[in-house]
Amino acid sequence: EPFVARGPDDESVAEFVRRRFGRELLDYVFDPLVGGLYAGDPANMSMTAVFPRLKEIELRHGSVLRGMAAKMRRGASMRYDPRRRMLFSFRMGMDTLPRRLAGMLGSRLRPGTRVEAIAPAAGGGFRLRVRERDHLATLHAGRVVVAAPAYAAARLLAAFSSDAADAAAGIEHPPLAVVALGFDRRRLAHPLDGPGVLTPAVERRNVLGFLFSSTLFSGRAPDGHALLTAYVGGARSPELAQLPREELTALVRAEARELLGAQGEPVFESVRYWQRGLPQPGLGHPERVAALSALEAEWPGLFLTGNYFAGISTAACIDAARATACRALGLPGAQRNGTSSVDGARHTVSLQA
Repeated sequence: EPFVARGPDDESVAEFVRRRFGRELLDYVFDPLVGGLYAGDPANMSMTAVFPRLKEIELRHGSVLRGMAAKMRRGASMRYDPRRRMLFSFRMGMDTLPRRLAGMLGSRLRPGTRVEAIAPAAGGGFRLRVRERDHLATLHAGRVVVAAPAYAAARLLAAFSSDAADAAAGIEHPPLAVVALGFDRRRLAHPLDGPGVLTPAVERRNVLGFLFSSTLFSGRAPDGHALLTAYVGGARSPELAQLPREELTALVRAEARELLGAQGEPVFESVRYWQRGLPQPGLGHPERVAALSALEAEWPGLFLTGNYFAGISTAACIDAARATACRALGLPGAQRNGTSSVDGARHTVSLQA
């Protein structure tokens, strides 16, 4: 690996790993990892956006192994920030966080109100056209934070920059289905002694992987039972995420039998369809983010944040949101890639590969 030449500034995850480490590491480490993190395809994802530290090491040292050895010689710089390497949840589930935020906002939050358009106002600031039920209204604001998903932000940014709107629209969100299965623990041969299993694309499985939810978090299943969460579709097999419920659950149950030794029928099933799943940091993603970030300089008072900027994890989204709030209020700590902590986490489990 130390003798492999540097690659271009931006290339796919697959190209980078194949060039530096070979096909086997791509197929059995990076492919399932990208599938588990992003429901993505490493052949279409930007190495610079998905694994920026590895790409930076290559560009700086000419070799990943040489760069890691140099960092180890320097000592503490090889430590990972644990807040960015944890999977966490709350006792009553992840909706605890938005519910708590909504409770703090009280009547200032207007759920069910759709922002249909944002445009510069003639006298300064911004004009928002909003729909609340069947009522249309116009609001004026001195500052606006667009925290919508990239595909929705594209529509809202069209009045400011076609380049920025196109950049947001160019971020793909392949469909994803999430299937939860509850089993009597005695019906599962697998020890469920880790966070879950991820499947490589070369094995042609119908699931991206299973999360062992009741192993990771207490209170997710009654005593003597286990809860499994399967992820289906994404960029690898988008058509599977749109199967009818009965076909989808049958497919997942079959995978549970083969991969985890599940016997009999589950005692619990739940299916959630996401027609637009996780944002995919594809090739050219750093340029898209730069085009979107430039709007803040071009239009003072307009701010952008979301899971398509600095990462899709909850911690990354909190960091990005906090930094955006600081910029909007003119407070310290306004960097896009700051760090923050999440209070009240029920349980944490390291997922560092």
